[in-house]
Amino acid sequence: MVYKDAAEKIDVYTQNKSIKKHIFLGFNALNSAEEKIIQKLLLEYSAEIFWDVDEVFLDNNIHDAGHFLRKYLKSWKYFQKNPLKWRKTFYSEKKNIEIIGTQKNIGQVKYLGELISK
Repeated sequence: MVYKDAAEKIDVYTQNKSIKKHIFLGFNALNSAEEKIIQKLLLEYSAEIFWDVDEVFLDNNIHDAGHFLRKYLKSWKYFQKNPLKWRKTFYSEKKNIEIIGTQKNIGQVKYLGELISK
């Protein structure tokens, strides 16, 4: 209900010229009120939106992980003139995975401290 109320009043909110910059991070499946609010701020203010998305999920329609973002990229006016930010290729890059066994949570914390200090 709060999102719906905010979406209905977004025009009043955007008339306030003292509004600071808005930055949106990490959203996925937006409801219609969230979409309206974010799109309005992206188009009328210097708002920015970032998605940490891998090309493997975005470019392949089989992957549901990119479903909503693909929809936004096609339908939002903002993306007609602005590129997607944070499009990466981490998933397909070679990984160096090391498995460490520790006893109990305190062992994990101690080992993490060692890693960070290195």
